[in-house]
Amino acid sequence: MRDPKNVAVSGYGCLAVFLALIVCAALAYYVRPSIAWAMVPIIAFWLVYSTKLAKKAKRLLQDGFEEAFGSFAGTKPEMKRGDSYGFPEITLHFQSEDDMNLAADEGRTKLLKEHLVRMYSGGGWDARKGFHTQYEGWLEELRAALAAGPDAKREWTNKQEAARERADRGGRPGDHA
Repeated sequence: MRDPKNVAVSGYGCLAVFLALIVCAALAYYVRPSIAWAMVPIIAFWLVYSTKLAKKAKRLLQDGFEEAFGSFAGTKPEMKRGDSYGFPEITLHFQSEDDMNLAADEGRTKLLKEHLVRMYSGGGWDARKGFHTQYEGWLEELRAALAAGPDAKREWTNKQEAARERADRGGRPGDHA
């Protein structure tokens, strides 16, 4: 598998381009208006560079997903990538709770999470906040637990925490010392 490091450098590059544009704008205003044309190649360079970086990140994300779930016995989950406050947010959506638990027991979600941590380690990304697993019907279960009262809500929350622990450890809770 490819080394996923330095995918998250776009934040620093964006800052550098922003500062270069401010310098060019200031020079154009205070020195010569023709200096404003220097902003065009800076913007063009950044558009090309950020597009290549986004394609690389997408390819590495797909490679990590295929490595983790390529030979999965259950139904492959759907991987959704979004952004939350500028950080990537990855959600694996399983067809059933059994498939989600099978993936956790086999260590597949842990493998993908480790890949994501390597991939986004330079940008301050936190896997606890940016990586989620869910299954079809989880929202209905939560609504039923909330309607049933505090004991049912606590039971549902404990079940979710146990599933998260299972996924983090790559097996059932308590399997590892």
